[in-house]
Amino acid sequence: MTGRDKAIEYSVVGGVGLVTTLIVAFIRRLFWLTESTDILRTLCDCFSVPGLILILIGAIIVCSNGGAFYAFGFAGKKFISLFQSDEKRKANKESYYDYRQRKQEKQRSFGSFFIIGGVFLLIGIAFLIAYYNV
Repeated sequence: MTGRDKAIEYSVVGGVGLVTTLIVAFIRRLFWLTESTDILRTLCDCFSVPGLILILIGAIIVCSNGGAFYAFGFAGKKFISLFQSDEKRKANKESYYDYRQRKQEKQRSFGSFFIIGGVFLLIGIAFLIAYYNV
């Protein structure tokens, strides 16, 4: 993966985190709060929620790269092939071993989810510390 691709990946993950932060801010009505303790508590929620979500998505990708979901994907593919024509089914006779080998070649990167999610979580923890010190 080139530097440009990594920059795009980190930008997309960061953008998703920021959008999630804004959604939580609107749900918690952050922009209409006046008390400083309420604002700090809500800012803690606004940054902690996307941080944890991104970290958990990264953990799911790690499990997926390890092959935890290969059997489910193969079974779903075989189930869908029951509804296809015989010609298409015969053309696509792939064993589970071949399916697993093909999937292992296409590993997804997960570092951006852990790094960006960790940054969001650290910002949330900073707001939590500020909340308890007010």
